[in-house]
Amino acid sequence: MSLLRRPPTKILLTAEEVRHSLEQAAKEEELRNLENERLRQIEEHKQKQMQAAQQQQQAAENKKSTRTRSRDDRIGVGSSRAAGGAGAVTLKT
Repeated sequence: MSLLRRPPTKILLTAEEVRHSLEQAAKEEELRNLENERLRQIEEHKQKQMQAAQQQQQAAENKKSTRTRSRDDRIGVGSSRAAGGAGAVTLKT
């Protein structure tokens, strides 16, 4: 008989509570999706910046190498000279 004296336990949610919970969950999921997209775009932007910086650095190194080769060619630093050969030195004009 003691079971009959206890107040009823609320087990079921009302339709309004269920609808509200579903709407709240949908809003939270949308916010998570937006945040994930924003983070993905930031990461993509960082990758593009790093790639552009590497390309600029490589272009600068290539330009420097070209200048160095041109200078070396003008002053006669060729493969025979670098290898210790006694090749003739010619100046290019």
